[in-house]
Amino acid sequence: MYFVDSESILSPETCSVTTSSFFLSHDIRRDVRLYIASAEFSVMLDGSTIRLLRPDAQSTRGLLKKVLQAREGGGSRSFPKGFTVVDGGVERLLKHLPNAILCYPAQKGDNVGEMKFGNRDPALIVGGHRGKALEVAKASKALPIRLSRWPLPPNHEIALFNILLDRMGMIDGYSPDR
Repeated sequence: MYFVDSESILSPETCSVTTSSFFLSHDIRRDVRLYIASAEFSVMLDGSTIRLLRPDAQSTRGLLKKVLQAREGGGSRSFPKGFTVVDGGVERLLKHLPNAILCYPAQKGDNVGEMKFGNRDPALIVGGHRGKALEVAKASKALPIRLSRWPLPPNHEIALFNILLDRMGMIDGYSPDR
């Protein structure tokens, strides 16, 4: 989950977070969902169904712009494939993730590689608006995890989280713990 202000959904940082979430080498991660969450609504991108997503910020911004136009009733009124809008605030979004173990980056936390997820899906909470992301993480009783010795930009946190999950065998829903 990536938390932003409503006006920041089309920002270069949001586009960078989006591409960091989905691109690995020359392919799209099919086992990833990204929720770009604002106070009023969230845009959900599903790697298993997403189409037309490219690794450059301009095309990502264009797709997000189409989603916002369709949500407001303009444009084609249909979302690009793999994009969905969840109306409502954070509480509604968290209900959308009943099987998730919520985590947030912290300097004092468990290492991801040592965590046992069992039958639950790991979900990382980060934000362009770090205060809001931390507030949501603490309110939802998310677990603090340590990704690095130093604070990282959100797009790096997401990429590192995905790489660490890959090393644990959490690809396409498979885990040795399950």
